[in-house]
Amino acid sequence: MYNEVYRSWQTALRRLNVGTPRLKTEDVQEQEEDFLNATADTTRKRLIPDQTACSLEYHIIRGWLHEAFWLISHEDRALILSHVYELTNVSADTVRKAVKKLGLKDWTDFLPRGNSIAPYKVEFSIDQETQQKMYQFVLKRSGQNE
Repeated sequence: MYNEVYRSWQTALRRLNVGTPRLKTEDVQEQEEDFLNATADTTRKRLIPDQTACSLEYHIIRGWLHEAFWLISHEDRALILSHVYELTNVSADTVRKAVKKLGLKDWTDFLPRGNSIAPYKVEFSIDQETQQKMYQFVLKRSGQNE
């Protein structure tokens, strides 16, 4: 199961463009020259601060494996993205559509049809010392809907 989730994540990650050069040729010599030019251009551009916000797709891919987004519901993913990462206009539906567009596999791909309860739920709290918003995953018990 995890291997399939991981492979879907790798595929989505390869398709996500975060400013890396795309080479249009199959010729190795041309590729080398194109790569060096593209790398130089990318490096020059990075010297200028970029205030562009990262896309929803970026945040989903970033959290898919490393924050175990694949084990929680679209609703919980949306809550984390809006409350912790302060993304605006994020709903369960926008997350669902982005996950589908990215072709990511999650817990729903491995359950019998009709079972729509995520194995984990998210609980939020405030760290008393730092006042930072935190979250943790809690394993749902069998038959637990919320």
